[in-house]
Amino acid sequence: MNIFTEINSAYYKAAEAVLSLQTEQGEPVTEKKITELIAKHAFKDSTLFIPEKLIPKGDKPSDWRLLKADCGGFVSVLRHKPRQFLTAIQKSWLRAKLSDPKMGLFLDDEQISELSDFLKDIQPLYDDKLFRRFDIFSDGDNYADPRYRKIFGLLLTALENHQYIIVRYLSGKGGDATASIVPIAVEYSAKNDKFRIHAVKQNGSGIVMNVGRIVSAELTEETAQSLPTADEYFSRRRCDTPAVVEIKPERNGLERFMLEFASYEKESALDPETGLCRARIWYDKNDETELLIMLLSFGPVIEIISPKHLRQQAAQRALRQYELFFPEGDTGK
Repeated sequence: MNIFTEINSAYYKAAEAVLSLQTEQGEPVTEKKITELIAKHAFKDSTLFIPEKLIPKGDKPSDWRLLKADCGGFVSVLRHKPRQFLTAIQKSWLRAKLSDPKMGLFLDDEQISELSDFLKDIQPLYDDKLFRRFDIFSDGDNYADPRYRKIFGLLLTALENHQYIIVRYLSGKGGDATASIVPIAVEYSAKNDKFRIHAVKQNGSGIVMNVGRIVSAELTEETAQSLPTADEYFSRRRCDTPAVVEIKPERNGLERFMLEFASYEKESALDPETGLCRARIWYDKNDETELLIMLLSFGPVIEIISPKHLRQQAAQRALRQYELFFPEGDTGK
């Protein structure tokens, strides 16, 4: 079942942005601006072929026939702005997502009420109560807490506007600390069921904190003049050497691995004869322990090949687990 149709893909959104801008400003769009919009709304390599599909060359129309040359630029052949629409299955999915308490972090009560009223006659795609989540921690953040929602909203505002925000938070050792930061990215951990914020302090140093540990937050009028992009920030935290693992064709291991590590940057190669898949995973150096725990959860289906220290840590953890089950040499026989 395809929940999202191709009509809502990045390519369509890029074309929509070009056509909408021309309609809004009422004057031709330049080729340079078209390329900029495509880079923003699609993928990095989309600028290599989407402009050719959109922009006519001389008297020859483009493949998509959505633009025509006019006054040194290009104008839309449409009379009105293009409009996105929702399919029945998408409405059903949105109706189900409204029951997720995390929705309250990105939408206020009025917006949720309006959406609920709009979708009141739609049957939810699924009931969240049907899911039994056994592989996550039970002490996740309380997303329904009004204080948590308020702080999260202030962090999002600071993130969007590059504003400094003064936060008072509990450190890992339980101490009380205060910092003036500019958020760069918000990250969700499905395993921990927690949100954390990546930010930069006024002195330029980076900081990562769990949103649940923030006691209070106050926006300032000051904005950051020079700030790394999220890509630049995470590239600095990226490991120098990727983890190399081998996935065996057992217990649906490869499919489970690809699903579990979908958000990670990785390369994989499958041996059709043995069914073994070797994958290289790049990860945040500060999240190495979390990566190790995720890999160990696959048991004998995955073997950590390198780096050496990661393989050694896995062996030590496996040995400690064995000793817990069979203390003092007891093999359980």
